[in-house]
Amino acid sequence: MSEGLTRLENLAERILLAIDKQTDSINAHVQLPQQQSANVSELSKLVASQAATVDFLVRRES
Repeated sequence: MSEGLTRLENLAERILLAIDKQTDSINAHVQLPQQQSANVSELSKLVASQAATVDFLVRRES
């Protein structure tokens, strides 16, 4: 009986390790879109700033 419990405990431990590994993998995949979203936001700010600069220069030359 004790041997059976030990085998079950080992199996449970391996399952928990596999779940932890999958969780880490999922978290890494979630972080990528979050970083991409932050990059898009920063690029949008840059484009808006450049558009304002171009608008200013065009108005000044007119």
